[in-house]
Amino acid sequence: MTNDKGVYFPAAGRNYPGKYINPYGQNHNNLIYLLTGFGEVPNKASAAGPFLASSTLPVDGVINSWTPTLDTLYHVGHTLQEGFILNASQAHTDKVIFQWTSGAYFHPDVVFETAQLLNDSNMWGHVDFALLEPLSFFPIPASRPCRRL
Repeated sequence: MTNDKGVYFPAAGRNYPGKYINPYGQNHNNLIYLLTGFGEVPNKASAAGPFLASSTLPVDGVINSWTPTLDTLYHVGHTLQEGFILNASQAHTDKVIFQWTSGAYFHPDVVFETAQLLNDSNMWGHVDFALLEPLSFFPIPASRPCRRL
């Protein structure tokens, strides 16, 4: 994926800046510039750039398929609602952690379970939740709203 300036970025929730500033030691941005003319002008050759520039690999289809607006939505994995059904037989802790793997840390349908697990496991001070630690002083309602399945 590239943004509107032609800069490479991963389309996932758990990627860190190092993965897209200089992804895995490769410079995808240089390659994207070579193909599209978008982004910053490279100041050094990327490993893939000379290969592509000197190969007979047909890339006209790739270049001609470029569009400034991409109206495509990709879904990978299960929805949160499907996960509730698939993980229904798991222990509470496992179920909450699987909900987290769907990116549902504080989703309205799981916020109470997340807060309870953070309290039970004394995880409010963990680096990934430290910014939210002030919320730990709010009481967790004894009666949680029912989820719709």
